[in-house]
Amino acid sequence: MKKFFAAFLAALLVLGTSPVFAEDSFNYTITVDGVTVPSEPGYNGSLYRYTSIADALGYETAFHAETGIVESKKGDITVTFAVSGYGGATVVQEDEFKDYLGYFYAQNIYDKLYISYYNAEALASVVDAGLVVDESASTVSIYSSAGKQALAEQTDARLTLFNEMMGLTRDKNYTSQGTGNMTMNLSSKLFGLSGTGEINFKTVSAKSGNKTYSKVITSNSGLMNLLHLNIDDDEISKSETIEIYTDGQQVYLKSKTLTKALLQEEDYAFSYEYPEQTELLMDQWVTTDNFPPSYRLLLNNGITLGNFIVDYCFETATYYANPIDMIDMFVTLMSDENITVTENNGLKTYAYKIDKNTYLKCLEPMLPEMSEEERAEFDAVMDGFEMEMTAAETVTADGIKSVSGGKISLSNVPNPWNEDVFSGEILFSAEETAAFLENVEYAFPDVSGAVNLTDFVKSVTDADIFEH
Repeated sequence: MKKFFAAFLAALLVLGTSPVFAEDSFNYTITVDGVTVPSEPGYNGSLYRYTSIADALGYETAFHAETGIVESKKGDITVTFAVSGYGGATVVQEDEFKDYLGYFYAQNIYDKLYISYYNAEALASVVDAGLVVDESASTVSIYSSAGKQALAEQTDARLTLFNEMMGLTRDKNYTSQGTGNMTMNLSSKLFGLSGTGEINFKTVSAKSGNKTYSKVITSNSGLMNLLHLNIDDDEISKSETIEIYTDGQQVYLKSKTLTKALLQEEDYAFSYEYPEQTELLMDQWVTTDNFPPSYRLLLNNGITLGNFIVDYCFETATYYANPIDMIDMFVTLMSDENITVTENNGLKTYAYKIDKNTYLKCLEPMLPEMSEEERAEFDAVMDGFEMEMTAAETVTADGIKSVSGGKISLSNVPNPWNEDVFSGEILFSAEETAAFLENVEYAFPDVSGAVNLTDFVKSVTDADIFEH
């Protein structure tokens, strides 16, 4: 009896000092805008305590036991979902439906609620926050909209000279006109392939206060001329007019090709599944609740380079690439050390060039682990890499005259056959004349009838489901 009691007591002590699921639990660290915040253990290396994530994002959470519903609030936004099951989460803002997060799977384990990385990312997107998980380090990094803006400002401060070179520091109102050209030459002697193409374009842009407008008119000549076969019916080989306008709050677009691309952002392959409905939007101003930063870059001075880099890095971040590492990569590529500035009689000239070693250093965080043999092959390929740009501008009291150009090339990629597997070169040039506007209101386009693509896609797909 004494032996049984002693064994029972020993087992009780062990159980009493260990979590019920100790083998499956894991500790992780949460940071918000770089500051560590409290977190609770996760489960099985891939599920995160819901309360930890929700609290870190600024939500106040309540569980309604009678209905099995979790309700999280932040400001005027409320997110509700069932405790378990493969249901979705409903998002309401100011008592009106805002969004539905599909496949929002919340799992109840030992009376504790867990969500996956994908659900945590969806929850973060509702309040315009970026969320990145590093499984190897067991960390969850969250950046609020304010935190991302601060990061963008820091990035701009580190890119002062490159911003100036790209004409992104103009603080005066202006109108401008410009022309440009891009040519592409690709070849492979080993496979007997060649590709040539050319794009000529004209630009018109204006900035007045927080309003910005840009129009690009392209005239393409066989851009997709692979194997000397001109693919005339391909969208990218056609002439295109792209108009982008922002009023400081929302971005509006008028473009056949980019509108189709945006529709696929809203709902995968929408433009292919609903060609007739898509055609209705081809000549209209459109907007969306989730405008990709890559399109916003087309705005001339509509955003800073830092904003674009931060947005782009968070949008494309994956398990394999930390956004902060990617931002550091961009900053290193555009470092003042790579830019030479000369001034002569009011003409300021910028010369930008990076060598192979700088480029390889920037790629380090982006590359998977390579063997010595693989790395040697990669380094050999990069021996033929060149990238250089020039920009020259004259600033007067009335405006700015600028000329720019550049080259990106990769030549003679090494291979066992000692043949040219691939060589490529892209050349580009542009000229712009900008006139300062003083106390003159530019006639910006009327976008009052713009179609919201998020609402449009929902109305079409809902009607389709109803009919069937």
